[in-house]
Amino acid sequence: MGTAGLLLLSALGAATVIAIPFSEAAGPDLYLTLVGGVQVVYSALGLIFAAWAGFRADLPPRIRRAWRLMLPTYALWIVVTFLYAVFPGQVFPSPPAIGQLLIQPVTFVGI
Repeated sequence: MGTAGLLLLSALGAATVIAIPFSEAAGPDLYLTLVGGVQVVYSALGLIFAAWAGFRADLPPRIRRAWRLMLPTYALWIVVTFLYAVFPGQVFPSPPAIGQLLIQPVTFVGI
């Protein structure tokens, strides 16, 4: 993936941050569509990169294991984004809110 992959992920992250103020002014539906779409792409790329790095034979075993431990974080991030699309505007405890709370401990285990 290398430098091009890092640049792509950085550009997607920057696009999300820049789009937030503009999309909120346009309405919540556009905001959710734009940010949710970028989050799905970003987490899918992270999942692909983690799987690629986690199973490369030329990387040291500790690095491969670390990337494999990060795989559930990216998968959960995709699931939570889709749950927000299925259950919009729900009050806590909603399925997407519970999923979002699970992302931090899963990431912590991966780190």
